[in-house]
Amino acid sequence: MDGLIIKTPYIDWILKGEKTIELRGFNTRKRGKIALIESGTGCVVGTVEITNAFEIATKSQYEKLRLRHCVGAERKDIRYKRLWAWELEKPEMFEEPIPYEQQKGQQVWVKNALR
Repeated sequence: MDGLIIKTPYIDWILKGEKTIELRGFNTRKRGKIALIESGTGCVVGTVEITNAFEIATKSQYEKLRLRHCVGAERKDIRYKRLWAWELEKPEMFEEPIPYEQQKGQQVWVKNALR
């Protein structure tokens, strides 16, 4: 299972089910369950399902989704030229984090984070 590297506190909000959209500057075709990797820890801390991805094209669309992605109210808080929303469902937090081996250059996705 591939893993997505996410910083704190965002990963905590995802695992609690509070953050149901992950914002990125690019689209993903991945769907289904992925591992969640807490940035800087070397550990997989849970899983979540990516169910959809779509581009956020307007400020009003961004505003309507703001509570689901738990970031600032102003679009200026986002540093991407194009903005994509990845819809997340069914978060599961592990009781104990699972170490994984990160390869050089992996900054967003980790192949086979969980086997």
